[in-house]
Amino acid sequence: MATRRDLNLLVILVLLSALPQRAAQAQPEPATSLDATAAVTLYAVADATLRSASPTTNYGTDGVLEIAYGLRASQAATLVRFDLTSLPFGAVIDSASLQLYLIGATGASPVSIGAYFVTSDWGETTVNWNTPLTAQPLGLSASIDSTSGSYKSWNTTSYASAWLADPDANYGVLLRGPTDGTLYTRGFESREQNESMPRLVITYHVPPYTFNGGVYEGTLPDTSRPLAGVSVGLWGDQDEWPEGGVARTFLVSATTGADGAFSLQWAPTAAWPYLHVIEVDPPGATSTGAQAEPPGTVKNVNVVSYAALAPGTYGGIGFWDALPDARPDLVVTGIWPDGLRICAQIQNIGAGSAAAGHVAELRIDDIPRASLTVAIPLDPGQRFEGCFDVVWSCGSLEDYVVVIADHLDVIEESDEANNGMEAHWPCDTTPPRFVSGPTISDVTATSALLSWTSDEPAEGHVRYGPEAGRATVDFWTDAVESSYALQLASLQPATVYHLQVDLHDGAGNQTLGREMLFETLPTPDSVNPVVGLVIPSTLTKTVVVQANATDNSGIQRVEFYVAGALTFIDYSPPYTMALDSTQYANGTLPVTAKAIDLADHSTQDSRSPAVANLIEANAPVVTITAPTNDANVSGIIKVTAQLSDDAGLLNARFYVDGVYTAFEGWPAESAPKSTTVTLDWDARNLERPEPYSLAVEAYDTSFKVTSQVIRVWVQPYVEPPPPPRPDLILTGHTVARFQNRFTIQLMVKNIGDAAATNVRILDGLRGFQPIASTSTAYDVLPSWEPVGVYAFADIRDPNSIPAGQERIYTYKALPVMIHPNPPTPQVGSFTDLNWSSAAQVNYHRHLTLPVATDSIGTPIPASHAMATLSSDYVLVTNPYRLFAFHAPAYVTGGQAALEVNQVLSTMAELAWYKNGVLGYMNQGNAGTLNTLLRPGGDWVLRMGWLFYPDLYVLIVGETNIVGSYWTKGWDIEWNGGTTTDVVNNTDQPIADTAGDWRPELILGRLIGNAPADLTIVLRRSVQVHLGEAGHSYDHSHALSVSGTGNGESTMILGADLTAGALTSKGYTVSTLHLSTVADAQQMAALTAVTPNRDFIYYFQHGNPDSMDPLTTWNMGSVSFGTTHPVVLAASCLTGDYVNGGLAEAFFDQGAGVYIGSTEVSPMSVNSYCGQDLVEGPFTTAPAGRAFRDLERSYNLGKSYRFWAYEYNYYGDPKYGAPATPLSASEAAPLAQVALPATLHIDVPLYTVSEVDGIDQVEIPGGALWLEPGDYEIPFYTVALDVPQGTHVQDVVLVARGDVITAADLHLPVATAEITHPASDARAATSEGALPFAGQDYTWQTTDRPDGSSELLIMLYPFVYDPQTAGATFAHGWDFELRATESTVVIKALEAAPRAVPIGVPLGVTLEIENTGAAQDLVVSGLVKRLATGEVSGGLMLHSLKGLVGQASFAATWDGEGYPVGDYEVEVTLTTMEGTIVAQRTVPFSLGVAEGRITAFSAGPSGFTPGDLIGISLTFVNWSDFAVSGQVRVTIHDAANTLLQSYSEDFAPLAPDMTVSFIESWQTPGSEAGELHVTAVVLYSGTSTDPVSTVVEPRQLLYLPLVVKS
Repeated sequence: MATRRDLNLLVILVLLSALPQRAAQAQPEPATSLDATAAVTLYAVADATLRSASPTTNYGTDGVLEIAYGLRASQAATLVRFDLTSLPFGAVIDSASLQLYLIGATGASPVSIGAYFVTSDWGETTVNWNTPLTAQPLGLSASIDSTSGSYKSWNTTSYASAWLADPDANYGVLLRGPTDGTLYTRGFESREQNESMPRLVITYHVPPYTFNGGVYEGTLPDTSRPLAGVSVGLWGDQDEWPEGGVARTFLVSATTGADGAFSLQWAPTAAWPYLHVIEVDPPGATSTGAQAEPPGTVKNVNVVSYAALAPGTYGGIGFWDALPDARPDLVVTGIWPDGLRICAQIQNIGAGSAAAGHVAELRIDDIPRASLTVAIPLDPGQRFEGCFDVVWSCGSLEDYVVVIADHLDVIEESDEANNGMEAHWPCDTTPPRFVSGPTISDVTATSALLSWTSDEPAEGHVRYGPEAGRATVDFWTDAVESSYALQLASLQPATVYHLQVDLHDGAGNQTLGREMLFETLPTPDSVNPVVGLVIPSTLTKTVVVQANATDNSGIQRVEFYVAGALTFIDYSPPYTMALDSTQYANGTLPVTAKAIDLADHSTQDSRSPAVANLIEANAPVVTITAPTNDANVSGIIKVTAQLSDDAGLLNARFYVDGVYTAFEGWPAESAPKSTTVTLDWDARNLERPEPYSLAVEAYDTSFKVTSQVIRVWVQPYVEPPPPPRPDLILTGHTVARFQNRFTIQLMVKNIGDAAATNVRILDGLRGFQPIASTSTAYDVLPSWEPVGVYAFADIRDPNSIPAGQERIYTYKALPVMIHPNPPTPQVGSFTDLNWSSAAQVNYHRHLTLPVATDSIGTPIPASHAMATLSSDYVLVTNPYRLFAFHAPAYVTGGQAALEVNQVLSTMAELAWYKNGVLGYMNQGNAGTLNTLLRPGGDWVLRMGWLFYPDLYVLIVGETNIVGSYWTKGWDIEWNGGTTTDVVNNTDQPIADTAGDWRPELILGRLIGNAPADLTIVLRRSVQVHLGEAGHSYDHSHALSVSGTGNGESTMILGADLTAGALTSKGYTVSTLHLSTVADAQQMAALTAVTPNRDFIYYFQHGNPDSMDPLTTWNMGSVSFGTTHPVVLAASCLTGDYVNGGLAEAFFDQGAGVYIGSTEVSPMSVNSYCGQDLVEGPFTTAPAGRAFRDLERSYNLGKSYRFWAYEYNYYGDPKYGAPATPLSASEAAPLAQVALPATLHIDVPLYTVSEVDGIDQVEIPGGALWLEPGDYEIPFYTVALDVPQGTHVQDVVLVARGDVITAADLHLPVATAEITHPASDARAATSEGALPFAGQDYTWQTTDRPDGSSELLIMLYPFVYDPQTAGATFAHGWDFELRATESTVVIKALEAAPRAVPIGVPLGVTLEIENTGAAQDLVVSGLVKRLATGEVSGGLMLHSLKGLVGQASFAATWDGEGYPVGDYEVEVTLTTMEGTIVAQRTVPFSLGVAEGRITAFSAGPSGFTPGDLIGISLTFVNWSDFAVSGQVRVTIHDAANTLLQSYSEDFAPLAPDMTVSFIESWQTPGSEAGELHVTAVVLYSGTSTDPVSTVVEPRQLLYLPLVVKS
């Protein structure tokens, strides 16, 4: 029986044949003018009927859409959706009509059918009545009658507008009729019929953007002088800044009318994140200001910008310009005495010419004295110099001199108020001098008399205090006299003070006095100190001896005497001495502690403990107790030996016929002095006519060795004959060393009677990294176990070993320094032999037979130490973190674990060829590495850095593997108002072991997001080193590129300077200025000249992902050919590998080395860094050495230092090194030469290059001062070696001669330009400051790790006067170098903790040695900001009396109230007269960067494949300051395949605050095993340790089906 629904559908289907065919989807009509109306018809992209009678059935493919209410309350509703994204950008919908074509109807007519706005998603082929849809409760109704064959419509204008505004929320409309019992059916054609489809008819208009404003002459806000004919344009941009390095697009322009007004109208054709209204200055005009009403923002005086702007009208825009004045303007630019005459310089700074004949007037003390006629016309910029006809002599104190140009006002000028120049010339130009003093006398415990006399009456400026670098008392004398005697009161007893007196006379002349020291007397005291010596009664090895000393007035020092000899002095509590008792004979040893108080009273306490060190004089004793010599044996024999040694036994080894067969060992720290060893020997089936020799060999802790040999006769052992089988034994295991390289051989013999197949050998190593190799004979796969901290070489032989044959396996290994808990180096710590046969698989023999010595008899630990000592290169990584991040399921192996092992193996291979060793850090971060690598650090001591001039370091991995540093306190203000205070992710502090801004280590870092990325770059360095085909680097070809945007002239200058330097070094150079290439052609122009370049210099604006036109995403089109270049990216942020990928993209394309900045970068230094790098040892030394030397040379001011800190060297620091390692003689430091007493310097003559009216003055071999706001003035630096024990006290200028003069020079002022501001970076101006004012030279010394130092003398030979545009230059310089020899050295200087928490005092400890006579010295410590060198504070001065031999001193510094940042302590030992005898610095950080993941989870653990798992992480900032950072999460499967990764940045997080990361991930739908979820947080250049959890799938239990019959 047919139902009503069936009949309805029949009617509807019958009508289908009469329907017209559907037209194609209509496209929006283009608007013919601004704001014109257009129309478009859109057809449904999805539709479906929902039927309550079939609630789970989908009708999305039906040809009919139904809306109905039938019997038994059955309902039908319709869903329809349209795509509005084809409408043009900015369109505004005027009307929208939803229309459905009615093809059949039954029941009530008309019916009110509502259209409801759907608010949840649905799928056309999946939706059904039961789908949980949501919609707005109020709909738009239409009355639909039963007349078929036409479209029925609903007014859905509001819906369509909402869909257009938010396409992601477009879920269409639900059509539904009444459900009040009225029966009806309406059938419409669906989109599947491809005919009269559901449609949405829209009319719309696109309103224009309108920007209204005006351009005016003068300055803001004066609008009284409108400017006509000025061009104003509208530009679309992806960048917030109009010159941000991203190409902008011109949209429309307008010209101002007579009223200065403009109106820009643009019909939008695309969405622009930023729109810029840009005014083009009239010819010769200078912009003076701009304004805009919100939402407009003034970016600079020519640009108003809008962000994320909707179409509309925006006004209130104004631009102001200063038009050139065509009149002359006369100014006096200089006045100077010339003997008895007075001369002046007059310049025309106006835009018009000044006729000849105008007169300048000279006034002295307001009295007209003479006039000077300017006899020549002065064109714009031209100068005139002349002297007044007057005889001049100075008055009593000073003369007030004024020169007025054109004082008769003959010339009409643009500015009549600037004609005069005045000067105050003191008649007395001679500074006062000390005739005697200053001296300190009549010193008491609380007072002292300060006195001096001067050669003229002068005021004294007195400053003194007990703290280094700070004066607690600062005053001026009340009178101006020639003789002073001042009482200094309220002093502290027994305290050292520093004091300085400066003289100032009435004429303003001054003399700066030298700093002097004095010490007050102690309080009168008749009480002796009390001392108690604390020392063990029995001494072995090294013990700490302590003296508990007290006194009523204070302890001056405690002297420790051993066997009657003064051995150690401690000047600060607790008073301790480390006593190495092994330096004394066993027996009674007198030890005395002598406490000396401040009044020189002393008391001593003595003890006579017993020295009971083990005297290791004998080799071990070995006695084989079973079997006896010449015994008959058979079967499995127990060999027993009794061992003893006076020092301790290290291991025992068992040999059969000289073959090493078994091993037993003991830890050195618990080595037994006697023991019994039992070793099993399987003698079955080994009978022969000759006897066997059995040997037991014992090693003691001093590697002395003894053995005993017996012989036994093996008798037949009767047992059933075994089936034929192979049997592998280890017949030999040798180690050969050459320098840093170890070659290991294993000899394996098949003593069975069948061939051994599938041979696999695991050779265990401790303290060594095996190197992978592949051959047709066998493969060697290295494997590192991060938990057990050991490695093994996995040898796999595809060939069989026939019965009775022996095979030799060889592999290579490199020493590894491990931190913490380095193991005793071993080769063969275990050896696993695995093999099969034709009849059986999985034969196995496990051996523990460590190799004792190398091929020349050196014990393996000693050979390891010698190899490390012979190396000058350490490659550092954290294997634990490499595995944790990239192969968390490393126990199960897999491709990811293999890739991590390839990184470690390739590190070892690179070290093999470049005289290196490996350093594995399993704990710690950059601070730990710094401690290991600075003088006295464990790794440096093991490598013997002092024997090499350079130490190379390569960090392998980003900050999540081995952390970097952040440095704070730079406070650099850039043009445009932004500042930079922090440098993140810098490696410079690791290289700067002395903390003096001059890095000692030659350091590089390898970056990459995956282990394979690291391996490729390591392998590339090996390939270049070996000269493999297709992998070249030979200093033959170079490319120098300048970019576009603001500062183009600066970038062109930088590219040209670098190209010139490269050409002078013999390179064939191509120079590309992108500003000369059309935007669309820049990428093609760049890629055309990039291949086969050994060095590439890019000077362009940048960010972490781009250096226009290069980006992380288009680097794939760049080819470096067969050459792997060194790339210097002189651009902002292009070395920031944490937040971007441009640096990695260069390596992906084949770069060998990449040098880039982690922060915004100063254009001034960027313009010279390429030239400076190339002019160093770039072509004669490894690239890393050239970069290190460049950083050392950049200790020239804050801008240079900032550059050195923000630029990192990525790649092998030995890249380009010679193919053979240095010989011992080449590697040894140069012989030290005595410092000369006199020094003559000839400074090379300066050069001048003029570009666009700017004169760049340079001294060949010199440098430019580039501090923002200062003139770019050249200076010259001379470096001299100062031998150990010599200390420079003063550098005195004796003569400065060969002076020449120059005129008409217009030097630029350095600006703090970075990427964003739109002004040009270079301009000649008279508004700059003069650096080095009043200084001829400065000097400083810096320490070296070997105890020597370097004297740097900075000469300032070029003196510039911006007013007269003149300069003087001194060519010849003569100095006296005053130095003293000293027997005092600071052996160690420690600042602890290295990172000081706020509120915790810094501890400073010195270890001092004086090999000469006893001296009374003073220790002072200055605390300086590391970024600027500014003195922030200091340690209390302290006297070290009677210093001789070994001594120590400790002090504290309270950093409370000082800003967080990087500092250094400069400790100086001087005599009381101020002579320096020793000096050393150590860096530290104030404020701790510490964060921790306090919660991490993933679950549910028992998931079903396809389920979502939730990931949650909480990070807490325990730092002393706010940190920003990034959360990284990875998900790996059990095979270590990376399934998913997440990263999320977080904004600065205040101390003690937390941030949470929540994410969900859908597990694979197929059956999956366990999942490893790993997380880390990167912050402040470092990272947390990784955390990990395992999520496992639900285990299903299947029960049997029981059927009961």
